[in-house]
Amino acid sequence: MGIESPIGGIPRKNSVHAKFEQFFSDWSSHALDQGLDLLKITEVKSLLFLEFLKFTNCTTPNSDTKILRDFLKQNPNLLICPVDKSKDICIYSTETYLHKLDEVFEPTKFTKISTNPLKQDLKNFMAMKVKFSKYLSRSDQLKIKPTQGLKRAYGIPKLHKNDHPVRPIISSLNSITSGAESYLHSLISPILAECTFSVNSTRTFKERLCEIKHNYNPSEHEICSFDACSLFTSINVVRTVDYITNKMYDNIEQFFPVSDDTPEPPPKILFRNFFLKVLVEFSGFESLTGFYKQKSGLSMGGKLSPSLANIFVHMLEETIVQDYIDSGVIISYQRYVDDVAIILKKGHKLELLKKFNEFDPGLKWTVENFENNKLVFLDTEITVENGTLELYQYRKPSASECLTNYKYGISPKSYKNSLITGEVYRAYNCTTSPKALDKALLNLERILKKNLYPPKLISEKISQIQNRKFEPNPNKAVRLRELKNPNLKHVTVSLPYTSFRCSTVASKIHQILKKYTPNFKLRIAFSTLKLSSIILPTLKPQKEHLLHSNIVYKFTCPCTDSYIGESERLFQTRIYEHNRTNTNVYKHITKCTTYLNALNDSFGSVPSSAWLANIANKLAYDKHKREFIIPHFQILEKNLYNYYSRLTHEGLMITLHTPNLNQQQKHKSMSLVCECVKSKFTLSSQFVENSGP
Repeated sequence: MGIESPIGGIPRKNSVHAKFEQFFSDWSSHALDQGLDLLKITEVKSLLFLEFLKFTNCTTPNSDTKILRDFLKQNPNLLICPVDKSKDICIYSTETYLHKLDEVFEPTKFTKISTNPLKQDLKNFMAMKVKFSKYLSRSDQLKIKPTQGLKRAYGIPKLHKNDHPVRPIISSLNSITSGAESYLHSLISPILAECTFSVNSTRTFKERLCEIKHNYNPSEHEICSFDACSLFTSINVVRTVDYITNKMYDNIEQFFPVSDDTPEPPPKILFRNFFLKVLVEFSGFESLTGFYKQKSGLSMGGKLSPSLANIFVHMLEETIVQDYIDSGVIISYQRYVDDVAIILKKGHKLELLKKFNEFDPGLKWTVENFENNKLVFLDTEITVENGTLELYQYRKPSASECLTNYKYGISPKSYKNSLITGEVYRAYNCTTSPKALDKALLNLERILKKNLYPPKLISEKISQIQNRKFEPNPNKAVRLRELKNPNLKHVTVSLPYTSFRCSTVASKIHQILKKYTPNFKLRIAFSTLKLSSIILPTLKPQKEHLLHSNIVYKFTCPCTDSYIGESERLFQTRIYEHNRTNTNVYKHITKCTTYLNALNDSFGSVPSSAWLANIANKLAYDKHKREFIIPHFQILEKNLYNYYSRLTHEGLMITLHTPNLNQQQKHKSMSLVCECVKSKFTLSSQFVENSGP
């Protein structure tokens, strides 16, 4: 099946209900604009809700995944790891895996730290953000707002290397710098567009190679590839940021246009320092072997890392490669990330390699020669036939042939059909002759049949694409025109694909919408649940309970009164705020005799005013109060990184739990109208305190 095989699962009911509320808000607004009366809207909402409710029953019972989960729980001394650049897996003892992590997080590039840096980094980042934000628009200020979480790291073994070292993956997703990285990535996009030596696909590589084929003379030219060693961790961050900053401030109007919202650009030194600190100062992360900070280079897994690697190597190319092209020494130079395919005049290869290795002391390059009439680059094998350059599709001997299984893979049929289409185009884009293409398609047919794709479907798809000469499907142009049609309302809802039944439910929803609001185009973007979702979490450190953020939580007093709120802040921070600030929870616990009696019983006595007058005694009692209140809070929903998603889930939880301490401000309406579910949901008006960001 393969580690990325879709396996289905059990839907989270609260998440499905919240998705419906978000979808219905868009649909009802459109329906009113289209002239539907409130009674009809209520009627259609009932129909739509009943269909959405069926998603909660779309389950795939899978005894195999249960066996795997149980095995991992019962054998904590073993870890299953995905293999780098493969769909295969390998099994390590936990001790061996941790040893490999220790080796890769070595002292020259990483500093091990004794405590979690999250809280101090948050404090420092907010101080930096205050200085920088005054030069940003309101929307950009929100973009760089930190997510209160630490980067997490794991390693995947490189079985194609000696001793099988692990490749460190340090994800900045939903971490302190994730928003700032997205902002900076968007800002530097014009500079990325100047990196013209870089190719982003095999298709582009083939097109550029075909443009110069007629210039190639095997008696005059040679073919080779240069490979950068550990490119991401070898990036000279200061040098690259200085290059970017200078480029931006040489054309400042393009990058920081003056407007009413942003009357002046940030000072150059302030922007440079902000950029550098996002990359270097806030590089802290956690792995199974402890907490670290990266000392040099950048990590795989960071949003900015590929872009800065591209720009860093482009700096080299501007300095060195362009001269060789202008002089006619290089006739083809194409780079994909850290791998470069070069066709140049004989006798210049070692000279060029030497200049590459002199560009920056931290960046080293190796060369691979054209041997046995072939050189592998991307998914292609470059060959010379009768003096002419040709491409054949290349698959590593160790490459897995596991694709989404047509019969057993729990994903929409349209996704599987698209997989065939994508693989056919891949075969075409990796080949330059009918002979090479026929060979690639025959191999593809074999692999697809191995994954239980019907032979008739395979041949039909290949024939369709061949008949249109590998041009795009005309239906794509129709969809693009629809997206630009101002009379159509397009909405996307993402849902997990937990069972084949999901497709049937989605079809029924589309039928209802087409009948009542034909101009409302709903796209249900199904996300497949993969086998890797069971395996990868075991390779990463579990987040401490109190260090979760972006949550919906519940407080339950010993007297049974309760409160529900949402917060983007750390769970621990929000709990302590309720223990000392003027919130509903605070008002309750300072007056509730049941709570106060339980608090003092656990402390051992009722502290007197005279006893509390002593500073040390008061500090001890305050500490006890903080520790006592924590178990009375629980997380109901987490990983809600969108404010409106938190509000929706908060409203749903209030509707479900009816907490009697939520009595300040009206919360998001959860008026689920179907009679059949009224017994499960409270329809009376509920209120919620604004718990802050």
